[in-house]
Amino acid sequence: MLYISVCVLRIVGVRRSVRSGRYFAKGTSKPLPWVLLGIPLVAAAGQIIARVMAGALSYKANQVIGTIGIFFLIFLGAFGSHLYLCFYYMRKYKAR
Repeated sequence: MLYISVCVLRIVGVRRSVRSGRYFAKGTSKPLPWVLLGIPLVAAAGQIIARVMAGALSYKANQVIGTIGIFFLIFLGAFGSHLYLCFYYMRKYKAR
């Protein structure tokens, strides 16, 4: 329920931004360099966290934390793709 409410709130926010013209207006920066820089940084942080967890926690605790992390990434991906499609169709149909 919390995930659905966050999706609804974010869609309303994106819709307001599209209607006001703030999305990808002239002069806005492209996020691709920051995304490309963030990928190895996140991977390195994940390696450090995994090594610390392997030494400090039991196998069962590591499995539970890993499962929660995977579900979080799945929901994050679903949320991002949902917002991308929402933004795409708002731009296509001018968000009236």
